[in-house]
This record gives sequence, C-alpha cells and structure tokens, in this order.
Amino acid sequence: MAVAFHDVNSASGWKKLDDYLLPHSYITGYQASKDDVTVYAALSNAPSAEYVKVSRWYKHIDALLRIS
Repeated sequence: MAVAFHDVNSASGWKKLDDYLLPHSYITGYQASKDDVTVYAALSNAPSAEYVKVSRWYKHIDALLRIS
C-alpha cells in the first residue's frame, strides 16, 4: 500500500482518510483491492456522517464484502 493511514479510529485519522478519499474512490488504484479491505478491517466502527467521503467508501466496501 503506497498510502499509510495510522490511527484511523481517531478524529485526526478519520479526517486524514476523509481528505484522502475526496479525489479517490479507493485506497489504491481504480477498483477495490486488499488495501481497501485492510483499511476497512482497521476501522473499529462505521464512520459518522460527519466524514462524508469515508462514509461513502465504507458503505461501498461493506457492500462488496457482503456479496463476496
């Protein structure tokens, strides 16, 4: 993974991830990958609506994992 997200369960971690996802659909590349699963697994709970981009990404990855 080229991008590292540390302490994603803190307010600053959520903000950093939200800012990163502004121009990106996925953590790396143009489709869901193991990097998305890694970050998803690191989250202790679903993001609050305050983090719009993370919420969108989280719901999308969650849905993909449910159908696989």
